[in-house]
Amino acid sequence: MSELTLSLQQMAVQIIARSPLAFAERKPGAQFRESLPYVPGATVFGALGKYLAEDLRFDETFMRRIRCHNAYPARDGDAWVRPLPLTALQAKGKTQGPVIDALVERICWERQMPPALVYLPTDDDGRPWELPSDCRFYTLKKASSRSGRSASAC
Repeated sequence: MSELTLSLQQMAVQIIARSPLAFAERKPGAQFRESLPYVPGATVFGALGKYLAEDLRFDETFMRRIRCHNAYPARDGDAWVRPLPLTALQAKGKTQGPVIDALVERICWERQMPPALVYLPTDDDGRPWELPSDCRFYTLKKASSRSGRSASAC
C-alpha cells in the first residue's frame, strides 16, 4: 500500500490540566507574557512524542505522518470547539448576547460603497457592536432538539 492510499483518521483527545498551563504567544522578552487561550498543536505533538518515548513505543515513521491540531477549551456536552473568526462582533456591553460574523455584511458594504457612510454595525438600540471580550471560541453542543445540535458562543 502506498502512502497516497492511506486514509485520514482522527482521534479525539481530552486534555485535563492538573496545574495551571501557560503557552506564551511570543518568546520571552518581557516580564509578563499573556498565555494563549488554547493548547498549541506543537505542544500536543511534543507531549505525545514524550509519552511514547517514555513508554518505549516511539516510532519515528508514525511521528512523521501525524498532525496535531490546536486543542481548544471545551465544556461538558460540547461536540466540538472552534475559534471565533476575527470578524465576530457582539453588542457592546452584552457579554451574554448573540455573536455575529460581520464578514458578509462588510463585503456587501464594501461592494456598494455608499457615499458618506461608514460601516459600523449596531444593535436595535443603535449601540455599536464590538469584538467579544470574554469569549474567543464557539461550540457545537449536543442538544435535545430535533436536529440534535445547537451552536453557541463561549
